[in-house]
Amino acid sequence: MIDLKFKTIYDVDLKGKKVLCRLDLNSPVDDNKKLRDDLRIKASSATIKALKDTKLVILAHQGKYGDKDFIPLKQHAERLAEILKPQKVTFVDDLLGDKAIAAIKAVNVGEVLVLDNVRNFRPDNDEVPIDDCAKTELVQKLAPLFDYFVVDAFGAAHRSQPSVVGWPTILAGPVVMKEIEALKKALDNPKRPFVLLVGGAKALDKYKALKYNVEYNIADKVLVAGLTAQMLYEGMGKMLGDANRKVFEKDLDKAGVGVIPFMKSHADQVILPVDFAVEKDGKRVEIPWNESLKTNAPIMDIGPKTLEMFKKEIAGAQTIIANGPPGMFEKPIFGKSTTELIDAMVAATARGAYTIIGGGEFGEAAEKSGKADKISWISTGGGAMLEFMSGKWLPLFVALERSYSKFPAKK
Repeated sequence: MIDLKFKTIYDVDLKGKKVLCRLDLNSPVDDNKKLRDDLRIKASSATIKALKDTKLVILAHQGKYGDKDFIPLKQHAERLAEILKPQKVTFVDDLLGDKAIAAIKAVNVGEVLVLDNVRNFRPDNDEVPIDDCAKTELVQKLAPLFDYFVVDAFGAAHRSQPSVVGWPTILAGPVVMKEIEALKKALDNPKRPFVLLVGGAKALDKYKALKYNVEYNIADKVLVAGLTAQMLYEGMGKMLGDANRKVFEKDLDKAGVGVIPFMKSHADQVILPVDFAVEKDGKRVEIPWNESLKTNAPIMDIGPKTLEMFKKEIAGAQTIIANGPPGMFEKPIFGKSTTELIDAMVAATARGAYTIIGGGEFGEAAEKSGKADKISWISTGGGAMLEFMSGKWLPLFVALERSYSKFPAKK
């Protein structure tokens, strides 16, 4: 499934060179605009350590322009400085202006400069045709200042954006290398039974991924929670109430009538919840799925019967990939299924199964549980993993392949 030719930071002599490195530092943010989790920052610190003999400048994003989690990268730089002590890490509150350019020129070997949020550059918030990315102001201004370009932002690998694919040549870093290796191991020839668990938001994207994996006989079973499960119920004409439908209505319209024949054909493989948990007067209330319409309260978690079904499937699997938490684990009363499914995956890993948790939120939950190191791989890419598991060749992969023959061999 993965046959990709690319060069890495270990194939080229970068010592003493000025290197621009696109990382994925995008992290959950609380209501006070403070970083809630540093999973991706920790993962990216390995890239910086590998490039310690260069004059290193970091380019990264946080949120999307105008969204509530769109904040400067000052906190990210401070967290990197803590992780990388005694290496010098500085932040400049500029991206393309004179202040940024002066700071870039002043970087010495062994130092790290973090530029401000690349999403301040508006085209980097959207998709740009891959062949047009190199023509943008971002690339035209920054590219001449560097000797080499490294992209180690697997979480943005599915985005055709100037900061990801616009550079003259691109080297892969250790995060991208490990992500490709992990997905290759899981998908090329998986140990069976292979169980896929999807939850969280992005209902349409996760439907496309599970549909592809079922129709192409990649996954043996798919455990469906979160908005995707709700969308599939509504798509089959089984109503869950306006309080739920309004959240994923646009995704449901795009999924269309194809949901019905797909679910009829694969009812034994695609396992939907039989019960849910909703919130009433600040308390967790568990109901059968067919009482959702009458209750008409937002669904916050799967119920206990569904949890036991899911745990049983995981206990019998040899390959398990999970993308998105089954419930709103941020609220303690709705964290039960997320906690217990992480425990189930830990137990599966201990008996020899290959396990992957993807998506920022589920990865965050695994980190907070203290058991992330007991999972085979915690992916930094939620959307990128989904796109790839939907059978798409990611823009970053295209850019890496194009760059493959442009690099001299390391002396």
